[in-house]
Amino acid sequence: MLIEEPEAIVEGMIALFELIQQEGANTVQILVDSYVKQFQQKQAQNNPYGSLREAEHSELYKTFRENWYTGYAAGFLAKLTLGGSAQSALKSSKQVQRIGSRLSDTGALRALTRISDAKHALKAKATARILLTVDGAAEPVLSRADTAGQAYRLWRLQRGIDADIDALPEAKQTKLGRMLARTDEDGATFVDEVSPETTRIITDGGRDVDAAYRTAVARASRQDIIDSYDQLDRAVRKIDRLENSRIAKEVVADTGAHGLKFIDEMPEQELRALFGQVDSDVRLDHTDLSRFIRNSDGHASWLIKNRFSRGSYTSVLKLSDQNQQITRNILVDGEIRGKSRFVHDEIVGDEVVKIARKFEQNEYGSKAGFADVRVIAGQPNGNGMFMTKQATDHAIERHIFGEDVGSSDVTTFYPTGNVIDRAGIDGPAKLPNTMGMSNRQLRNEIQDMAYRSIKNSNSNGGSITYEGISRHGIESVEVNVNAERVRSVYPSTGPLVRRWNGDEWQKWDSGWVEWNTYQP
Repeated sequence: MLIEEPEAIVEGMIALFELIQQEGANTVQILVDSYVKQFQQKQAQNNPYGSLREAEHSELYKTFRENWYTGYAAGFLAKLTLGGSAQSALKSSKQVQRIGSRLSDTGALRALTRISDAKHALKAKATARILLTVDGAAEPVLSRADTAGQAYRLWRLQRGIDADIDALPEAKQTKLGRMLARTDEDGATFVDEVSPETTRIITDGGRDVDAAYRTAVARASRQDIIDSYDQLDRAVRKIDRLENSRIAKEVVADTGAHGLKFIDEMPEQELRALFGQVDSDVRLDHTDLSRFIRNSDGHASWLIKNRFSRGSYTSVLKLSDQNQQITRNILVDGEIRGKSRFVHDEIVGDEVVKIARKFEQNEYGSKAGFADVRVIAGQPNGNGMFMTKQATDHAIERHIFGEDVGSSDVTTFYPTGNVIDRAGIDGPAKLPNTMGMSNRQLRNEIQDMAYRSIKNSNSNGGSITYEGISRHGIESVEVNVNAERVRSVYPSTGPLVRRWNGDEWQKWDSGWVEWNTYQP
């Protein structure tokens, strides 16, 4: 292939020349430093504007010197590397074969199998070989270059790394080269800052997942979510010790810095349990854990350590993205839809997950979802209970406006001042008015009564009667429940509570008595 495209060798030198021009004097100086005396003397001999000791026209002398160094450095090093001039390389087939032989020992020929454009590959190898000649850069690192520009960047990055790259086996140097090619300055800084042991670990494995993992770790080093390189050290070493390290690497490849933070903060024993459950459940894979980490917004490890038991790990991972986010908001921020008034901060995390899962499995019917929850709290016995928007709607429609109340129904009413005028019910009947509020205020009052009732009473499978309400002429409320679901909340007793008993209107006076002054 080298013989078929010999001009690519010259193009490699041209590419290096262009790169040097783009990068400026700093790069030229690096090249010059390797052959200082030869370059300085030859430049001075050819510079018409002065000598090494005295510049007759300083600006012109400086301009000529920099341009001369740029051209001569590339040309001289190319000649040194390729063993002949560019012109003879094009004319002599033997010289072309010798060029191929010289370049092949860089290991860069392996790159040809990965590149469809052979000419670009040859340019990359030529550039890499020139740079290798300058200062003995690690061949396996530079051999990962697919273009002349990438070869140059890898060379420049390697020069800036203080870590002992040569101490790594060739295979690991090659993987390091791939990582640097993907991550540029982030990867170089990472290698310089972490321990040699971490560099060894990060260059283990093959391609695919391992390559994506290496890239993610290197890039994470510049993310604000990572506190220090020590944190990366700890996470990488912890992953190396895990039996399910592949799942951990896949998660980091997916989530980057967030995944590494999660792994660093998690106790190793809990990580083993979590990854073991993911590995053994056919309905789960690493993407489910990655989703949870993203949806938890930096609090995944805190949730698992503080709010979930091991028995609920797989359940929370199976939740939809939306329901994972709602779960996180309830347990981390103590909020639903940005409001904290009716969220119990002591509710058990497993109970929240259980409720979310039952919504997804349609156990509460199809009219409401987890996003419709407006009240959620734990009972004294630890069981969770909730009330939805739809249950609040029902309480208002039936116990304030009298909707769907039949002549034989027994129904109590809030003292809102409304007039109840329904077929089959004596009336119209004007209710006492101590709750003349807006719709929003009424909803908040009803939800507050539900919230207080749940926190202070145990359901035991039936309705809750809570006597801790003493406002608006209401002394107690009844909470109609089905398992952990509140179906409705309505007044039970109180001097201003009124009731239609299926036959007549009644009022509460230490018991239900006839109310016959209901006319407006």
